[in-house]
Amino acid sequence: MRAHVEKEVDGSFYDTEYFLSLEYRIFSGAHGSRVKNIMKLIGDVNGKKVLDVGAGGGAFSCLMNERGGDVLAIDYSPFAVEFISSRFPVKAREFSVYDLETLNEGTFDLITLLDVIEHCDDQEKVLNNCCLLLKKGGKLIISTDVRENPYSVGFLRRLFVWFEKISREGIIYRGIKKAEEKRRVWKNYHTSHVGELSIFELRRLVEKCGMKVHSHAVYPLVGSPIRDFFLGFFPIKYRGDHQCVVMIK
Repeated sequence: MRAHVEKEVDGSFYDTEYFLSLEYRIFSGAHGSRVKNIMKLIGDVNGKKVLDVGAGGGAFSCLMNERGGDVLAIDYSPFAVEFISSRFPVKAREFSVYDLETLNEGTFDLITLLDVIEHCDDQEKVLNNCCLLLKKGGKLIISTDVRENPYSVGFLRRLFVWFEKISREGIIYRGIKKAEEKRRVWKNYHTSHVGELSIFELRRLVEKCGMKVHSHAVYPLVGSPIRDFFLGFFPIKYRGDHQCVVMIK
């Protein structure tokens, strides 16, 4: 008899266990490639007003705060808000991504949507509302998976993963996944991905919302130095399974 897998219904789906897992993935180095690439694109936030939408456990909110940003972290999970407030010196509010229009327009210098857009069924509405909240010249940064990337199936997938097995990040990441196997039988947080995007679909969505693409990085979620050095010479669509876009209003 198969176990019943819990589905996302409201913000309580993302519980404290989930945010502990996220925090460990980031601060253990298992997501070192992701953190390095996103923080490089975020750049200087000193003295800037920042809105971290779908902040999760608040790790990136904390990193931006440490760089001098005035950060407001929002998430629709009450567990997320409690988690952030208990660990980091960052303002946190329980807030749905679909209620962004209730915030003041032209308020923020930077808005981040880090691994959030793939959970949204009305992505255009979310981006339009983010655009309204930005000051003129403000930046919106989106990170997400790459849908149907070349390394998702077949020989390239096996080769991609083989390099991870011999890297420090990969060893840590695989250990965490192994520890989470039993939990996934009952609750798999990735089942809430409803709108993954290819690199071209993400660019079209951004341009449809009237923003200019400033930069677009594609990279592996889990780093492997030798593999990733060579991937840097490949065309952008072959550089990894994760992406981050920077847009300017």
